Amino acid sequence: MRSATNDWDQAIARTPVSGQVIVHQRVDTSTGDTFWVQSTTAPNASAGTVDIHDSAPTTDLFNYAGVEILPGS
Repeated sequence: MRSATNDWDQAIARTPVSGQVIVHQRVDTSTGDTFWVQSTTAPNASAGTVDIHDSAPTTDLFNYAGVEILPGS
């Protein structure tokens, strides 16, 4: 699972929780925005449930789009 996200509240780097990584991040201080792609470090074993979140910051509003990448056949 990957998420594409932007935070318009502050230009501040994200801190992912254990088991997740920041794939790419841009902290744009000129506009006050942060853009990032985040991923789990391993496939999710439970169909239909994915928990993508950060441990900091915790009070900012942001846009989020989740994307599931399935293996090819």
